Amino acid sequence: MLANDALRRQAPRAVDTNHESVIRIGDRVVHLQVPGVFVVSGRRGRLLTVESDRGLRMTVHEVAVRRLDGPPPAPKDT
Repeated sequence: MLANDALRRQAPRAVDTNHESVIRIGDRVVHLQVPGVFVVSGRRGRLLTVESDRGLRMTVHEVAVRRLDGPPPAPKDT
């Protein structure tokens, strides 16, 4: 019998499901390997469907993106 409890040896979850840091549909995010801003359009468990304004759509794991906070910047051409 092991002296250590298996549940206490595990690392805590990266995202708390009851916290504000959860990425939701409609959030603006950046992908860590693809440049640009994406909008979350779907969610299946820990998988997110993200889409750029140019139409690039990907399914990525939630740990591969970071949510952007604040309002989107104003366009420079206006």
